[in-house]
Amino acid sequence: MHATVTDHRSDVAVLHLRGELDADTAGQLSAALAGLLERPVPRIVVDLTGLKFCDSVGAERVHHE
Repeated sequence: MHATVTDHRSDVAVLHLRGELDADTAGQLSAALAGLLERPVPRIVVDLTGLKFCDSVGAERVHHE
């Protein structure tokens, strides 16, 4: 999985996910979200359109983070 962040205005950060989100890559998602949560951005959008695959572990991580 590859994650990039795009800032839109001063109040929105979009986390773009590409590739496969599964048990092996869920930690990368957690790390990316943790970094965003440390920033003073009130709204975080997770863009899943670039994912080719997401298993139940990945879906759980998106839901609970």
